[in-house]
Amino acid sequence: MFYGNRYSELRLARKSDFDFSKNTWTVPYENHKTGESKGDIVRPIIDEIKPWLQSAMDLSNSEYIFPHENGKEPMGRSGPTDTPYNFMQFARKNYKIEMDHWSMHDLRRTARTNFSAFTSRDVAELMVGHVMPGEQGTYDYYDYQKEMSKAYKKWWKKLSNLSS
Repeated sequence: MFYGNRYSELRLARKSDFDFSKNTWTVPYENHKTGESKGDIVRPIIDEIKPWLQSAMDLSNSEYIFPHENGKEPMGRSGPTDTPYNFMQFARKNYKIEMDHWSMHDLRRTARTNFSAFTSRDVAELMVGHVMPGEQGTYDYYDYQKEMSKAYKKWWKKLSNLSS
């Protein structure tokens, strides 16, 4: 959830959606909420996240980065929604840590909130896959890849500082 994306965008992601030579992750229009009207979402892949993405791909023998256990289709819809519960149970059992309830959407909201500290509102909205409002969405076709990359690097640094 580094990207603050909708969990379905990553659940449905194919390895071929990630282009390490261009440093982009393309979410096909059919895999996201605003797709039919707004086309694909293209997010930059920063150098810091590449090893994590590559590791996930290496663990999967499927075309999907996070496949269903049968390997022939994407992870089921309940997989991402079960993750917080499973994580809380793991922390309780192995580390005696109790956590308040949280959801995958809470992680998305946390990312979006933090993006505001690193970039403009418009870029932060694009980072989570929202569309530009009104006339802006009609006339502004700039891709904002450089701006998103800078913000993702700052986000990576903040997350890294939390874990060290």
